[in-house]
Amino acid sequence: VDNAPDTDATERLVRTTYPNVRYVCELRPGLDWARNRAIVEARGEIVAYTDDDVVVDPGWIKALSEVFSENPEVMAVTGLVVPYELETEAQIFFELLGGFGRGFKRKWYQMNQENSKSIASLYGLSWMFGTGANMAYRRYLFDRIGYFDPALDGGTVTNGGGDLEVCFRVLKEGYTLVYEPDAL
Repeated sequence: VDNAPDTDATERLVRTTYPNVRYVCELRPGLDWARNRAIVEARGEIVAYTDDDVVVDPGWIKALSEVFSENPEVMAVTGLVVPYELETEAQIFFELLGGFGRGFKRKWYQMNQENSKSIASLYGLSWMFGTGANMAYRRYLFDRIGYFDPALDGGTVTNGGGDLEVCFRVLKEGYTLVYEPDAL
């Protein structure tokens, strides 16, 4: 999904270089509008997301799909995001302050529905489950919990967080989320 492009360069590139890839344009600017468009356009059972500034490992899709196929109860999977380079002070500081990596061990998350205090306390900790640069969901999950909230996007007063809020809703509704570091 190409989000509010200024030119048709990406569309031309996809159509000429990647004829097996379906190009979709979302005219409303904002990451969560693009994510929601992907849900509507998806033809498969799983919707996987990454960002335009990310390089995915050749085994990324396989790692995500294995978690889903081996565990029907899993509704969301996030993966490991490591820096492509550490050449600037900002890149180094970002990693020193936590970065996007969440470790090298698979982690399972599911909340006990009887303990609402635990669920509420996770709202401020949603970042610990992963990031929108590397996440995937069962398509039908969005029919149950709703779509990404465009009010939680860059350029709004929240300046982001739509990905984290969906992770929170996944757990709040009692579904299972897995962090899979093999999905790099």
